[in-house]
Amino acid sequence: MRLFVEVRPDRSFEWQEVVPIIGSIDARSDAQESGAGMNFKIKRLRSPFVEPELKLKHNSQFHHRFEDRPATMKSNIILILVMGALAQSLVDNASAVEKLKVFILAGQSNTVGHARGHTIATLYKTGKPRDAELARMVFNNGDVSTAFDEQIARAKELDKISGGIGFPVLKAMADGAEKTALEAQINKLVAEHKAYKEKVIDTCNVSDRVYITSIADRNTKSGKLGVGYGADELKLGPEYGFGLSMAQKVEGPILLIKASWGGKSLMYDFRPPSAPEFRSTKAYADAKAKAEENLAKYKEAVKKFPEAEKKYAIDLAAYQEKMKTADEETK
Repeated sequence: MRLFVEVRPDRSFEWQEVVPIIGSIDARSDAQESGAGMNFKIKRLRSPFVEPELKLKHNSQFHHRFEDRPATMKSNIILILVMGALAQSLVDNASAVEKLKVFILAGQSNTVGHARGHTIATLYKTGKPRDAELARMVFNNGDVSTAFDEQIARAKELDKISGGIGFPVLKAMADGAEKTALEAQINKLVAEHKAYKEKVIDTCNVSDRVYITSIADRNTKSGKLGVGYGADELKLGPEYGFGLSMAQKVEGPILLIKASWGGKSLMYDFRPPSAPEFRSTKAYADAKAKAEENLAKYKEAVKKFPEAEKKYAIDLAAYQEKMKTADEETK
């Protein structure tokens, strides 16, 4: 939960909260300090996940000499009052809403997720019953199996006329009408491929019961679970299949909290605060010793490289000469 507080000269304040919508709250809470009261009202939408984020603004008058207090005490007072009112409101309404199931996903690049959304369509072609079941779970907005077959045919045609990656056939052609015609044909197939990818992603399920707040390297966002919570807006990670599967297993709203960064050490970057200081551990000492050993080997290899390069050239020449007279079985 993030709170943004502004204290005004008239001793009122405003704060904004950005949170998932998890139920119905309409409550008033009083907080007393030195006989002075503070009232504010909290409201949320009544339907879970109708809108993934809601900004709430609250105003309140302080009747005591708030401006005379130190800045840190002001922040603490506001935070305690706000959090207390929120907690009380949640408790009072706990019986009126379904229990929220929360799952935490944390890890490195595999948790970030680098699978492109349109590749989910390959589930149609494995011939495995489990994959067919997953396809039904993911593509609840339509069937893209026919579109997948059509795209495979277009991809083969594109490779045939262009020469494959980088379009070497097109690049090798001299400027003229023939090249212009081929370029137009390639552009048409590329545009159709882009439209196909968008269609597949648009057909993928966006859950009304599973909400996610996610950090996936630089892709930080919150909302209803769908494609786009991987490394970028077109990618996905384990959160997608996991969240949709859990929605089939449990009742009520689900919240996924995903925190993932590629190339991080579980022993260092994900180290719990209660663990001993990393540099004091045996693992750190072993890793440092191994790094120093490898550095010494590298420096030695650099010194011997000219000699090793000459030996490699001699060995390669001998191998090539041998292959000239070798029979097919030896080759």
